[in-house]
Amino acid sequence: MSFKLNSNIEREIKESAGVQKGQRRVAEQVGEHARRFASQAKAPWIPRKGHKNDPIVVKGNRVYNTDHGWHLVEFGSKNSPIWAPLRRAIRAAGLKDRSK
Repeated sequence: MSFKLNSNIEREIKESAGVQKGQRRVAEQVGEHARRFASQAKAPWIPRKGHKNDPIVVKGNRVYNTDHGWHLVEFGSKNSPIWAPLRRAIRAAGLKDRSK
């Protein structure tokens, strides 16, 4: 009996329905936390057209901040504090923040 390495295993796992469903569920959790943190930071800041009330959008397994000023809110500036709604949401959902 011999073992044959499946060179497509990583792609097959990522594309499997169960993994994708789990990733979407986690993205929704992160999105919920991000919305809460964004509202604490008085979102929306500089609204993008079509996203006036909620700058946090979940598409598939990704979470986006659609606000024009997202970078100022996420990382702060000379004149504004660091609110970091996306990074805080990642940690609140129990995931690791790999941006450091």
